[in-house]
Amino acid sequence: MNKKLRIMKGFILILTSLLILMSCVTQKPILNSIPDEDNFATIFYCIHDNSINLNKSALYELKSFGKTNPSQSNGTEIENSSVVFSEYPLGRYDYSYRLLPSISNDGKYIVKAVDDFKVIDISFNRNIEIHLVNTENGNTEKFNVTLPILEYGEEKYQLPWSEKNNSFFGVIDDSLFRFSEGQNSQMLLYRPNLYDFKISPLENFAVVFADDSLFLFEFQTKDFILVQEVGRVLGINPKYIRGINWFPDESKFIFAEGSTIYIYSISDHSLSEFSIGDKVFDVEWVDKNNLICVTGDYPDDLSHMRTSGRYRIMTFNINTGELEVIHRRLNHEPFTVKPKISPSKKLILFSEKPHNAPYQVKLMSLDGLNESVLAEGFLPFWAFRSK
Repeated sequence: MNKKLRIMKGFILILTSLLILMSCVTQKPILNSIPDEDNFATIFYCIHDNSINLNKSALYELKSFGKTNPSQSNGTEIENSSVVFSEYPLGRYDYSYRLLPSISNDGKYIVKAVDDFKVIDISFNRNIEIHLVNTENGNTEKFNVTLPILEYGEEKYQLPWSEKNNSFFGVIDDSLFRFSEGQNSQMLLYRPNLYDFKISPLENFAVVFADDSLFLFEFQTKDFILVQEVGRVLGINPKYIRGINWFPDESKFIFAEGSTIYIYSISDHSLSEFSIGDKVFDVEWVDKNNLICVTGDYPDDLSHMRTSGRYRIMTFNINTGELEVIHRRLNHEPFTVKPKISPSKKLILFSEKPHNAPYQVKLMSLDGLNESVLAEGFLPFWAFRSK
């Protein structure tokens, strides 16, 4: 009996080792050909400490911001971008922020949380104080915002910035505001039980997720148009909308719920749906006919097997319905991947954590065959504005 037990333990050890090995990314050939349009485009990303929080809420701890471009061999820290948190009220290892700092499109401003904390995945207050910091002169201004309700305790949120100027958007209770330097705050809309939103690139529209339904809001007419009644699971648990993203010319937008991707057309108010067959965590436009999506799974908050998450980056052709997996990982959370298409529409920017190593900012070809590591960091984005 003991011999069989030893053999079984040995088999489990070998299987575990194989799974860990599989979870590491297979080395791909380095990108040798990068379009000029991408080669010198600025990339911003978050720099983090390698720390572990005992409550397992923080998968990463942001400390500053960096910038790079594909022509560089590594990134550099943005001057005066160090994010200084207040004293941890309950000790460093029992504390985490739900709101990650975010940086403006030109790198001049940072917005960060001040009193946002939770212990053992319990959020004490959705209304928090934030600081808008000018990295050029260190000037700091205070605002208050209400955080959205996220599906997983490990998920983090970043306040979105305007693509037209140095203002950012946030919710106060059930009203959407624009904030900017000089203590400026402009109310844009009100909707009861406002959960989340996405402003269009030219700021003519907003997608609003409120009261278990998705709406299109037109700023000129102030009209709300129902896009979809999302509802709740068995009428009790909320459903979560993910990956709301506008096409650059504002003609349509995409979003995902569960394993289904939806495309809404502004011209005729039509809604198309596509089943992916796996839970969608994020979805992004490549061009008018193609999408990039992140699919996978992640244990719920009651599970202690938090390392069993996985994700895949796939391309999806709207016209043909063809799905192609271009990148995959086991034992990796799906929240920080967030692929971003390059200005040339030929490369994908994303972040990924190798086994026993810090997160990396990566650039990959659209077919997934070649990739390069640009810097250590996560949540990268291209610092270019929609046209």
